[in-house]
Amino acid sequence: MDSKDRITEFSYKVENDSVIYMKEKGSDSYKEWATVRTYSESYDYLQFIINEKGQKRFFNLNKISE
Repeated sequence: MDSKDRITEFSYKVENDSVIYMKEKGSDSYKEWATVRTYSESYDYLQFIINEKGQKRFFNLNKISE
């Protein structure tokens, strides 16, 4: 798979330092998408808790060195 195929653009906003709202392309409104959990003060390790159709999915993000 070409890396170009994996890129998805979207608009988002964060409220209360932990709730992510996303807006789909062509939509005028934001919908609650996930809650952010941090594991460090530097935000090097994050976990998104995605609420989708009543099910919770976890997406972990770790900072990588350049």
